[in-house]
Amino acid sequence: MEKFTLEEIHRYWRKICNRDFFNAPFNYVKVTPQRSWLLSKLTDNFFPNKNIKVLEIGCNVGRNLFVLLSKGYKDLSGVEINSEAVKHLKNSQLKDKVTIYSSSIEDCIGSFSDNQFDLVFTMAVLEHIHPDSEWVFKEIARITKGLITIEDELNVSLRVFKRNYFDVFSKLDMKQEVMFNLEDLKDDDLYGFIARVFKKNA
Repeated sequence: MEKFTLEEIHRYWRKICNRDFFNAPFNYVKVTPQRSWLLSKLTDNFFPNKNIKVLEIGCNVGRNLFVLLSKGYKDLSGVEINSEAVKHLKNSQLKDKVTIYSSSIEDCIGSFSDNQFDLVFTMAVLEHIHPDSEWVFKEIARITKGLITIEDELNVSLRVFKRNYFDVFSKLDMKQEVMFNLEDLKDDDLYGFIARVFKKNA
């Protein structure tokens, strides 16, 4: 299968429109799937201190950040490549409550300091990282003490790249605390999605 180039992937996410129902900003904001609440449960269980610094990579309009805010987490940040999603977020209930980096992860991750965040999390975002940008994974491990990934690890498409994130992050000084398959969640088609929690080795 011919894959998108790095430039094509960035162009897709910058220009995404409402025809992509699940990811377009004005549709994404309307639904809070079970996996968003799953994220909050994992955060509560493994990162219970509500004062931790949290970063979401690929936050779209901030649906997942809003769930964490509602659970009492206060120091929240997000990276988002799509300017329409960022605009929507800045006009939402998250206004002035979340720090937003309007950028691709490749362009901004180098500006973060070592262990700047207590938790970085991703939901169906790392699967779109092009092989030419896999250096980003080492940077993610550098900037955080903890990591939650909820990613498609089995399927492939023009813009989805199959990876096992245990293999990726266990080589980067991250210890896996838990993993499980998300197929039992019934909110949408989650075949291939795996949730993993990592913490940096002492």
